Amino acid sequence: MKKIMGLDLGKKRIGVAFSDALLISAHPYKTCTIKYRNIPSALNEIIPLIDEFNIDDLVIGNPLHLSGEASDMSNFVHEFIVELKKIRTEINIHLIDERFTSITANQALREFNIGHARQKEIIDSMSASIILDQYLNQLRIAKEREEKEDEQERNNDGK
Repeated sequence: MKKIMGLDLGKKRIGVAFSDALLISAHPYKTCTIKYRNIPSALNEIIPLIDEFNIDDLVIGNPLHLSGEASDMSNFVHEFIVELKKIRTEINIHLIDERFTSITANQALREFNIGHARQKEIIDSMSASIILDQYLNQLRIAKEREEKEDEQERNNDGK
């Protein structure tokens, strides 16, 4: 079965997460260090993972302002996507609003009593996992809605 990769792109680090094979949950994988806002450096970290794990779908956090407007970092994300699509034209890319994911990740790490130094190491991959979980939830909801509509259609046809 396929896996989906989730990314939390930052200025100096990229959090990486993967779904399980059943597309039920996301799991933090690693944090990659890149040159400051350097797209080639980011691609050099991510493309080998796409190839190694045979990724067809990539979920990337879109860091919008609280108002919903694009931020400087969301422009970086879009530039990254443009360059990635030049190299991996077949990959499906899904953007997820990532507002509050870092806050959620920090809260979760504190609840697990993970020390501050260790939190800094894993916060980005944890954020990527939360972003990917949001997408997986959207997939489940869409599937349930479709199944419900199909059932209603079958019931209407049987009347």
